Amino acid sequence: NSNAPEASDEEVDCTCNAGSTGPDGGNCTQCEAGKYKIASGDAACTNCSAGQYSTEVGATSDVCQGCQTKSTAPEASNEQTDCTCNTGSTGPDGDPCTECLAGKYKIALGDAACSNCSAGQYSMEVGATLNVCKGCPTNSFAPQASDEQTDCTCTAGSTGPDGGPCTECVAGKYKIASGDSACSNCGKGKYSTITNATSEGTCQSCIAGKYLTTEGNINPSDCNFCLANSYSPHESTALTDCTCNAGHTGPDGGGCTGCTQGFYKETTGSNACTSCANGKLSILFSATSESTCLAACTHEAVMAAFLAKHSDRQLTIHDLKDCCHWELAGYYSHHAARYACRYLSGPSYFRAARQDEEF
Repeated sequence: NSNAPEASDEEVDCTCNAGSTGPDGGNCTQCEAGKYKIASGDAACTNCSAGQYSTEVGATSDVCQGCQTKSTAPEASNEQTDCTCNTGSTGPDGDPCTECLAGKYKIALGDAACSNCSAGQYSMEVGATLNVCKGCPTNSFAPQASDEQTDCTCTAGSTGPDGGPCTECVAGKYKIASGDSACSNCGKGKYSTITNATSEGTCQSCIAGKYLTTEGNINPSDCNFCLANSYSPHESTALTDCTCNAGHTGPDGGGCTGCTQGFYKETTGSNACTSCANGKLSILFSATSESTCLAACTHEAVMAAFLAKHSDRQLTIHDLKDCCHWELAGYYSHHAARYACRYLSGPSYFRAARQDEEF
């Protein structure tokens, strides 16, 4: 690996050939792969530059080859696989490298994969060599590796365009899913005091006896009371859900009036009051049971009539006379009235002396 000119008279006249190196007159070794030497002499072999490689041993010319796109290698690299992907790019050692997509980045050299922007972040930069990921606007979120701000969609409980800004659902509304859809109203018969609600379950029902015809209400006071003597189930949505109580009659949602004396109504609704059967009377207003209809001028009927008028004193013969005459009108003869009242005029019901003649 050395040579000397003609008529050389010393060993040191022997110099290393091109492609080899060593001291004049000494041993010469071939340039290693990744190096080359063009001229003879004792000069050192020249390294392939950074970003190049050469597999040839004893190269006498610059045979260094450039690494593939977006990759590099250290000086004196002797294999193609010494070429590794630059920061911001990825691929196998020695092969072409591709830039990290938007939504990703790569800080170090090598064949490692690009790192994703975390969930809730995005990046529009291609080939990013640093973590340039940005956070989504308030009340929005994005999946990993998002590459546009519009990948940030409003979270459940908030609404707005993709990419923001996103505002919380106001009281009386809710939103179950993420995205740009509008918040939904609590339905009729319901209300909600909660903001940023993520479930329809936050909407509370109006209590029984109230109704609500509109949507998106925010206070329990928005629920309307049924009219007097009527009632509705919970979560009622219309005035007509209010039906008349037992003992009252009228149209659904309308005014309800009590059944008059001699009538009763056992069920709720708009049906009419029912008349007591022939031979029976009820002295109660708004009666709710057929059992309030009693046989005329019996012990029970007379006492009920009296107590309905006078709850603060004892029964007298005059009261009995009034009750019997009034209760029996149209049902029994005057003689029957006299007989029944005379029968009831015992000492446990009045204090007056016997005054049958007054009948």
